[in-house]
Amino acid sequence: TKPYQIPIGCLIPQRVTNLLAGCKNLGVTHITNGAYRLHPVEWNTGEAAGALAAFCVSANTTPPAVHGDPNGQLWLFQKALLNRGVPLYWWPDVPPGHVAFLATQALAMKGYWTGAGALAFNPDGALTADVRTAVDSAAGQALPWPATPLTRGAAAVFAAGQLNLV
Repeated sequence: TKPYQIPIGCLIPQRVTNLLAGCKNLGVTHITNGAYRLHPVEWNTGEAAGALAAFCVSANTTPPAVHGDPNGQLWLFQKALLNRGVPLYWWPDVPPGHVAFLATQALAMKGYWTGAGALAFNPDGALTADVRTAVDSAAGQALPWPATPLTRGAAAVFAAGQLNLV
């Protein structure tokens, strides 16, 4: 299977307050259950629920409020996870600690640079004009790209900074 994420909405019950799913009891379809039932994913679900609960306590908010505010509270929660080194997007060649980790993760989560299904980011590869154009298009503006050639990793750091994502 291709990599996937744990959607925050599957952790939050629809009719019960003060409860988060923390293992195999999350809301998924019978098809996705084949992936979510595995122990590493189950454990990660518990970590995600715990992190969400801690975030809600510190921000004096609720999980449904975080879920319902994708550009506000949800993004703040995701940034808090990224700052702790928790990857939210599948870039196996840009691990936590890599200089471009935060930038590549933020750009992917916001939909500016998702890799179009590619499983690797290739941070040391050269930035190509088509990627630059795609990022500009997703951002809705032409970024003031440097005239000097950039690696993809350096370009991600630049673009994330220009878009105030990191």
